[in-house]
Amino acid sequence: MNDVCVKGRLDGLEIAFAFADTTEVVNKLVLIHDCDPVAAHLFGRCITASVLRASLLPDGQRLNINWQYPGELKAIVIDAGHDASLRGIISPSYLHNIAQSQDEIFGDIGEIKTVVMDKGKVLRSSVTPVSLHDPVNDFAYHFSISDQIETSIKALIGFTPDEKNPVALSNGIMIQALPNCDLNIFENIRKKMEKDSFANLLKVKDGKNILEDVIDELIRDENDYHSCIIGSKISPKFICNCSSEEKFSIVLKSISIPERMEIVKENNPLKINCEFCKKTHEVTVKECIKYWNN
Repeated sequence: MNDVCVKGRLDGLEIAFAFADTTEVVNKLVLIHDCDPVAAHLFGRCITASVLRASLLPDGQRLNINWQYPGELKAIVIDAGHDASLRGIISPSYLHNIAQSQDEIFGDIGEIKTVVMDKGKVLRSSVTPVSLHDPVNDFAYHFSISDQIETSIKALIGFTPDEKNPVALSNGIMIQALPNCDLNIFENIRKKMEKDSFANLLKVKDGKNILEDVIDELIRDENDYHSCIIGSKISPKFICNCSSEEKFSIVLKSISIPERMEIVKENNPLKINCEFCKKTHEVTVKECIKYWNN
C-alpha cells in the first residue's frame, strides 16, 4: 500500500480530521539518518504528526516544526507542506545506549516552535513550553494552546528485523474541533483515541481499509453524527530542496568576508553538507563568486 494522507470532516459533530499512512516516507527518513529503534520510534511518529497537521494548511503553505528538549534527545526538526512533501532531522539519531528512561530522553521542560510560511514569507510563528514526555502529545498540546483549537493526534509506528525496510507500519490520525463543535463530544472522541482497542485498529495493514474502521470507532454512539465527508487525498513524499539556487545563495551569502577571501585564496571547491538528506554538494570558487556578487 502506498503512502496516503486523507482529509475529511465528521458532519454533525463539526470535527475535522486527517488520516495518514506514512510507512514508506518514514522508512526512507529512518534509513537516511541511520536511526536506532528509539530514535526511529520518536522521529517516525513526529513525521506522521507533521504530515497530518500540514495537510490542513491552505494551498502552497508550509509548516516548520522544531521540537527541542533538555534531555538526551536534543531536537527534531520537520519541514512539511500542504502537499505532504517533507524533510526532517533528528539529533541525535542514536538514543538507545545513552538514555534508559523517558526522563533521560526528554529532560524536564522542552519547547516546540512552529513557523507557517508561504513562498518563503513567514505568516505566523509560535512557541510553547511542553512537558508531556511524548513529542506527538506535546505537538497536539502546542496547537491547542497556540492556535486555540482543540486538537488530538494518535500516531503509531511498528518495526521489522529487515535492515533495508525496518519500518513495518507508520500511520496516524488527527482531529480538530471546528466552530460549533460540542467540546464534550470532542473530549469523548479524544478518549476513544487513547484506548488500546483504537491503537489496534491503526496497526492493521495488508490493504484493509483502516480509515473506515477508524471512523466507525470514532462516531460510535455519537447521535449527532450525520456523515463522513472525505476531502482530498495526497501522497506523503520526501523532498529536499537543498540543491535549489535559493538555498545555495542563502548558505554562501552567510559566509563572512574573511572566510570568502580564504576560500578564493585556497581555490578549492567548497563542500556543503545537507543535514536533511545527507548529500554533499561541491561548489567551485567561480560559482561562489557568482553567488556573492548577486
